Amino acid sequence: IYNLTGGLDVTNSTFSGNNATMGGGIYNLTSTLPLTVTDSTFTGNSAQFGGGINNENSDLTVTNSTFSGNSADWGGGICNYYRTLTVTNSAFSSNSATMGGGIYNDNAGTLTVTNSTFTGNSATTTTGGGINNGDDGTLTVQNSTIISNSATTTGGGINNSGDGSTLTVQNSTIISNSAT
Repeated sequence: IYNLTGGLDVTNSTFSGNNATMGGGIYNLTSTLPLTVTDSTFTGNSAQFGGGINNENSDLTVTNSTFSGNSADWGGGICNYYRTLTVTNSAFSSNSATMGGGIYNDNAGTLTVTNSTFTGNSATTTTGGGINNGDDGTLTVQNSTIISNSATTTGGGINNSGDGSTLTVQNSTIISNSAT
């Protein structure tokens, strides 16, 4: 799905085996209305940006959804730029990317992760196996589990680096992640 400037609600849907340059499953661009994804599955999708979803300059809410086996250069599961991404009660497993195996958040994006799991995701050549939070990004992780993710350089579980990036972790478990 390519969504330009409009609102989009996705419920009880499956995106599997799709390939695109931007957003293997969904590419959401410059929307004044939010994209809402609920009770959906993204499996085996690939893209340069956002294997499952590429969200750029739009607000995105993901609830009760699964991202598994997706791949991208940036954001195996989700790539988020410039706006707000809220992830609740969702699972990210076995996704891979150059940066941000599970989620890549950058360029003043605000990412809040609550009651979610990141397991076995990988950053294949650089940073953020589970989550990568880059330039001017704001990341809050609450009541979540980040386990057995890997990165080839830094931030096996979470990489928080870049000018102005901030990270808050509350009531979460971060274990058995690796980075060189």
